[in-house]
Amino acid sequence: MAAAIITIYNDSGLAYKLGLKGRDGVYTWNQVTDKLLSLYAAGKA
Repeated sequence: MAAAIITIYNDSGLAYKLGLKGRDGVYTWNQVTDKLLSLYAAGKA
């Protein structure tokens, strides 16, 4: 997760694109939560 945050921090173009997509409703909080939970579960395995 930290690596992803650093990548976004260092790439302003990527951050901008993600922001636009987020505003378009592509990323809902339910989708984000589901993805994070699946990532955490995969990390525990």
